[in-house]
Amino acid sequence: MTARRHLTLDHGRAAVILCLWAAVVVWLRWDVWAPDLSALLIAGWLWEHGQAEVIYAMPPGFFGGAAPEWSEAMAVMGAAGAQTYPYLYPPIWAVLVAPLTKLWSIQALMNGALLVQVPLLAGSVILAGRLAKPKGLSWTLWALWGVAVLSLSAPAYLAVMHNQPSILMGFVILLAFERLAAGRPVAFGALIAVAAAIKLSPALFILAALMTRSGRAGAAFGVAGAGLGLASVLIAGWPAHEAMLTSVATVSGHTLMIALNLSLQSVLGQFLLQPEVLPASAVTPMMLNLISRAAVVIVAGLLLWRAHRWTPAQRPIGALLGLSLVIWLLGPLGWLHYYVVPLLVLPGLALLIPRRWALWIGGATVALSSMPVYLALAGVPGFHALYPALAGGAWLAVLVALLWARRV
Repeated sequence: MTARRHLTLDHGRAAVILCLWAAVVVWLRWDVWAPDLSALLIAGWLWEHGQAEVIYAMPPGFFGGAAPEWSEAMAVMGAAGAQTYPYLYPPIWAVLVAPLTKLWSIQALMNGALLVQVPLLAGSVILAGRLAKPKGLSWTLWALWGVAVLSLSAPAYLAVMHNQPSILMGFVILLAFERLAAGRPVAFGALIAVAAAIKLSPALFILAALMTRSGRAGAAFGVAGAGLGLASVLIAGWPAHEAMLTSVATVSGHTLMIALNLSLQSVLGQFLLQPEVLPASAVTPMMLNLISRAAVVIVAGLLLWRAHRWTPAQRPIGALLGLSLVIWLLGPLGWLHYYVVPLLVLPGLALLIPRRWALWIGGATVALSSMPVYLALAGVPGFHALYPALAGGAWLAVLVALLWARRV
């Protein structure tokens, strides 16, 4: 068999594996309510029915489920009492979804999103492979790795269960870094701007332009970001953006202490705030806020400084892994489903540190991120304190390893 035919068969097997996984997931999740996605669809319905002023309404403490102002709209939509969460995305997405809420029910829209998002997760495996697949590993085995992550990890389980918009965001981020690795910095910068238009925090990924010494990426990010921001304001109006910024400030000003929040702030908050019961939410003390922000600035600076020791081939994967953890592990909110992206590219750690250390650190991180471990620990007293400490500690070890990474 020729090498070319062998490669074609390898690609074909990988595609079949990913397609079968996607088909099974769509079948299992069809007509199933998706709490996180529902916030976007409800916001679109509110916009369409002239209730834009309550799109960013919040329940007490922000994290308490649906806002009281949404109750009547949810009843009209046939979703009375359903689990949902506050809307915390730029208003342009609610505006774009709004016309669809006239044509289909909220569950039909969830099914339609499922048909888009699940293939995006399968595509994310391919993009992650182009960045992090070890040399010599077949695409068939890489697809099996990806399916294992998407089927058995707690982050992927939650992302699929909620039909999370972060699936689209993660795909765009992976595509951006794949383009950066392929020598397309302008596409990288523009795609990071798109990811930041979905959720604001990915804007920090543009620091990879400094790590790879690409001014064109930064310029593309600035132009694309300004264009998207201007378009959003023109389409949705400034008052909606002002309401969004108020909501962002509110959530950023609270510390959520729960197992689903893998962040430094969540772990330290439990020691500083000493809540009587967990999970809990509380206003973030100034000291904790300063510690979190200082950690982001210092570690991001260290990554920029250490990146000069990496080869050009190492920089995209090092930047993706490192900045993912700076943004989510050290930031105020590190929702578990955000970690799908770093999990998929975690084998790339072996490109940056000695393989033996990569296996130990990566293996521990994968194990602690698995759904079986999550469920096993869920029955342990103090679960909401224990799990973020253990899983967050594993990701912290990955981050420390990256800070020591050099040419290998």
